[in-house]
Formats: sequence, C-alpha cells, structure tokens
Amino acid sequence: MPKFNKKIDCKNNGFEIKVYDIDSSNQDDMDRLEEYIIAKIKKMKIHNGVSTYSKVDGIKKEFLDKIKEAEENNKILLNEICNPIQHPKKWFDVRRSRVTEFMSQLLLEKELNCVFFDETDKRINLSAFEADAHVKGVDVTGIHTDDNGKNKFVVCEVKASGSENIPCSSSEALLKDIKASYNLKNKRVYREIKDFVSKLNEINFTDEIWSIIEYITDLYTQILAKKSSKNLILDNILFIPFMIRKNPEILNKKNIDDFSMFNKDEFEQINLKGVMWVLNQDIDSFCIDLYKKAVPNE
Repeated sequence: MPKFNKKIDCKNNGFEIKVYDIDSSNQDDMDRLEEYIIAKIKKMKIHNGVSTYSKVDGIKKEFLDKIKEAEENNKILLNEICNPIQHPKKWFDVRRSRVTEFMSQLLLEKELNCVFFDETDKRINLSAFEADAHVKGVDVTGIHTDDNGKNKFVVCEVKASGSENIPCSSSEALLKDIKASYNLKNKRVYREIKDFVSKLNEINFTDEIWSIIEYITDLYTQILAKKSSKNLILDNILFIPFMIRKNPEILNKKNIDDFSMFNKDEFEQINLKGVMWVLNQDIDSFCIDLYKKAVPNE
C-alpha cells in the first residue's frame, strides 16, 4: 500500500475535514498505487469473459458460446465487447469514475479504518450489459469502525476535479449527492443497506468480519420491522463526501473551501467526515491510462 501524508486535519462549519496526498516523487509509492488500482479493475467481472454473461437472464446459449470462443481464442474481440466505450468528454468517462471510486476505498481503508468487500462492490459486480454505465445509487458503501469498536454504515460519494477554482463546481454536486442520501424519505440509504446485506451474506463468514455481519444485519432487521427511527438510522451512518483534486493551492494555502458549502446547520444528527485526496497529476488521464493498463485493447 502507498503511504498517505495527512496535510490538513481541521473542522469546517462543524464538520471534520482531512486532506491527504501521496509523494508523487516516491516511485515505490506510485507503483503501489497503480498496482492496487489495476488489481481492482482486473477483479471486475465485466472483464472476465463468459462468467460475466452466464448469470444474466434471457441470454441465448449461442451468444454465450460466441463469447466463450472469443475468451479462448480472440482476446481482442473479447476486450472490444467488454470494454467501455470512450466518452468524448473525459470527465464523464466511466473508467474515470470507477478508478476514482477505487481510490477512495484505498484511502478510507488505510487512513479511516473502513472496510470494503468485493462481494458488495457495485463496480466489481457489474454485468456485461453495464459496460458503459455509471454506478447507480451511492458511489461507495462499506463499514467504518471507530476507536471504541462501534460500527457505522459508510455512505461515500466521490467527485474529482482538476479545476483551478476553489471551491470547484463538483463541490455543489457532491453536496447534492450527500443530501440525497441524508433525505431518508427517498429510501436511497435503505436500498443501499438492503443491497449490502444481501451481498454480504454471500461471503464465507470469518471471525474477522462476523461482528460486521451481525451489526449490519441487525440494523436492517430493525428497518424491516419498522422499529428504526430517523435518529437511529442517522446515528448508524457515516457520510463521507470525498474529493479528489489536482490543485496545488489547496495544500499551499491550506484551502479547504471545496467543503465550504457543507454546513452543520443544514443537517440534523449527522456523522460526516469530509475527505480530500490532492493528486499531483491530471486526474482524467491518470484514471483512463491506468484502466487501459489493466485492460489493454491489444
């Protein structure tokens, strides 16, 4: 794993904000970062041939046979079928969004004691017919455990920007996504917890994750039984607005105005930690180039 450097740790409008970077001059750390992301991309079922299609309802055997043949004898054709189409605007490219979301998992695992599972990861489990689709719902979900051993369900929304402006336009979009999850009336969070529980039960239980399984299953049971209040739900969620930025002024001037729109007064009983990763590279090219390394077209 690469080493993260915590550059800023403060409070803004009542919320905790943490800003990190990786020393881009340290080639070992940059290599570790690339290795992590490439390994994540290669795990995606969408890039693993016939297995991606075999469980999709309504797929004819003839088509599966064609995919299997391509998998065995024509990797170029297989990659053409499974690779997402390049978007004319890089910042809308699904490869970019997938890589940035994997990046958020890496930092949160290493620095904020969060746990994520391949079985519950929407990107890992995309069907072949979602090659060009952005992940629906919350970007990243997992479990956070605090220093006292208390668990919380992670709702992480991810935005990236190389804008010279601070705050950048993505800040407003990030706040909108967090508010959408905070608004329990639209059932967004309930759907995420339900999906997480159903997928988590596919994991072979170990002592290490048993407490997590018990925790999230009990929370969902209370939701199903209508015994959960708004306060109980919000108390069991950690909202993480996550920014990936290429702008040296953020660190040079300790400028965290990308989170200036987040105000404690707008929320009732919310656990929120703003996290930023300042990347010293063009974000669009970095993400798409890494995706190409992981899944080459040739």
